[in-house]
Amino acid sequence: MKQLPPSVQKTVDESVPYALKYTGLLNSFLSVLAFSFGLACVSTESPRLFGSMSLIFVALVWNSTTSQYHKWLDILNVAKHPLMDPVPVLRRTIPLLYGWIFLGLVAVGGINTHGWAW
Repeated sequence: MKQLPPSVQKTVDESVPYALKYTGLLNSFLSVLAFSFGLACVSTESPRLFGSMSLIFVALVWNSTTSQYHKWLDILNVAKHPLMDPVPVLRRTIPLLYGWIFLGLVAVGGINTHGWAW
């Protein structure tokens, strides 16, 4: 990360806990929500329909519950903070990715009541 003026550096430093709280929220709440919806959808007669509806619902919940963090994340992005590099972000959000991918596979028909559909 490049050297920033002290006032800007202070703002960036204040943003770090919010970014970590954001990924914690994603992993503890949205990953569980997505995975649970995926499991629930698989047990229905129309897993693709309910999976698609669940994907939309989880996306709406994601947007509404995390919009307060966007300001802090934007600050870190503009400052090119290492916390916002793609690989560390992916590593910190593995549970979310797992739940989201599982629900997505249910929604597109890749997983159904009998397991893998492909």
